[in-house]
Amino acid sequence: MSYDIIGDKEKAVALLGVNVKNPRKFAKEIMKRHKNVKSVLQKLSERTDVFRLYPVKLLAGDKNTEVIHKEYGYFLKLDPQKAYFSPRESTERQRIAEMVKPREEILVMFSGICPFPISIAKKQNLVGKIYAIEINPYAHKYAVENVKLNKLENKIIPISGDVRKVLSR
Repeated sequence: MSYDIIGDKEKAVALLGVNVKNPRKFAKEIMKRHKNVKSVLQKLSERTDVFRLYPVKLLAGDKNTEVIHKEYGYFLKLDPQKAYFSPRESTERQRIAEMVKPREEILVMFSGICPFPISIAKKQNLVGKIYAIEINPYAHKYAVENVKLNKLENKIIPISGDVRKVLSR
């Protein structure tokens, strides 16, 4: 069975894959094994719409699925019901961050909650400005919070909007 755990030791959310047999039973088992998991969501299909979200259903636990996820020394606040995030991409975020050179200016399109910009800014502290564009208003709200949470206001500029419209300006 495939699932991801997003969050920390205090509070986490498990996100089950689409084709899990007996999902409610599996959700209860996850919560029993992982005491920090307070909610279990199941993906109902692949990601959809312009916001790139998985439609999900709450199987067990708390309706409040907002968590703070920690990876490589930085924090990412999010609600997986409102903004896309995959903990499986953490290695890829680090690989990309290692490629950035000092004083480079970076544009991250479809930046979501800002995991790539934050990873880059933390890994390459001499990076120039990082512009992070996101259309999903919930993801943008979390991006702004995450930039502040990681004290990167002087490096990352979150921009709310459609990439095509923002770049044409």
